[in-house]
Amino acid sequence: MTWTSPRTWVAAEKPTAATFNLHVRDNLLELYAGGGGGWTSYTPTIVGTAAPTLACQYIRRGGKAVAVEVNITMTAVLTATLTMTLPTTVGNTARTNLGGVAMYDLSSGAERHGYARLDSSGNRVMFGYEPAGAAVAYAAAAAPWAAWAAGDQILGVIEYREA
Repeated sequence: MTWTSPRTWVAAEKPTAATFNLHVRDNLLELYAGGGGGWTSYTPTIVGTAAPTLACQYIRRGGKAVAVEVNITMTAVLTATLTMTLPTTVGNTARTNLGGVAMYDLSSGAERHGYARLDSSGNRVMFGYEPAGAAVAYAAAAAPWAAWAAGDQILGVIEYREA
């Protein structure tokens, strides 16, 4: 479904169901329900670990706004800084912090809150956090805890304007 320029109604005009649906219903669906399709699952490309379990989905909201639900469960240790591709191209690469995330260490019960930050490619995010008294760090082999292992998770919501 795509946006249709709204009709200019004439006084005393009686719209047909088809005309009303096209200019009102379908445009409302385009604005508020991601084009009428709702949430769409997608499989991002992940760098930094082997074959994590992914349950990621996105929805378009109101034109070019995109919301992404992130659910990454590790199946192996991290070997590098974790990055993830986004489902569509980011339109405003000057805005680098795209949303909040929580990182969970299953074995210790530790939890770290952080954010998804756009990397220099403009279409991948890294998962950052701020250690006490230190500069920004990113989820990697030994950060934020000594080692990521099977069952550890990153969960969150990312929002951006697509190109």
